[in-house]
Amino acid sequence: MNWDAIGAIAEILGASAVFLSLIYLATQIRSSTNQASAQMFLSVASEQSRVSDAITGDPANLLVWIKMHSGSEFTREEKVRVLFLIGRVVQAYLAIQIGYDKGQIDEKFYGDAKRQVNEMLGSEHARPLVKKQLERNNPNLMNSEIFANLLE
Repeated sequence: MNWDAIGAIAEILGASAVFLSLIYLATQIRSSTNQASAQMFLSVASEQSRVSDAITGDPANLLVWIKMHSGSEFTREEKVRVLFLIGRVVQAYLAIQIGYDKGQIDEKFYGDAKRQVNEMLGSEHARPLVKKQLERNNPNLMNSEIFANLLE
């Protein structure tokens, strides 16, 4: 065997090694992406649960939540409490928007989340409070698609 043949075999082996490395990296990236998506889903689901618990687990929070949707007047303490709760809901659903924008949350889950945020904050009496809260604390979130129906 001459040196040219040995060189050609070495080039074929090198190209094969590069090709196999690329396949391995693609598999690892896909696995990592799937793992990140699963982690994002678990994180979002956990935050949604914490928000629900914050609203329903404390009678005073539940009372102001009901008052918000009925249009009743708030005391100063209740106003602070309801704005805090709105902020918690907004932050939870913003995480969903970010996950969706990064491709870590699928279209179906995102659609469900958009419906949920409208159910939680979309009453005629809650919308002005939500809009005011977003304008004051998170003006850059006003353009987030997940909140679009709340701000119409």
